[in-house]
Amino acid sequence: MVLGSDGEISELINLTNLASKGKSGRIIPLNKDLRTVLTELYERKRVRSGFDLSKSYVGQDRKG
Repeated sequence: MVLGSDGEISELINLTNLASKGKSGRIIPLNKDLRTVLTELYERKRVRSGFDLSKSYVGQDRKG
């Protein structure tokens, strides 16, 4: 939900209806500082362990 069409961390979070409570999906601006930290985390993890953001999660809900 944080990746843009280029596969990099976007300036927006695309919250789909499936990830929300039904019909409340929306596009949310991503805080500049949070985007910077997520980008740095992604780069470190990708270099060290082949971390693939498109197949991994920053956080999970109770449904997984």
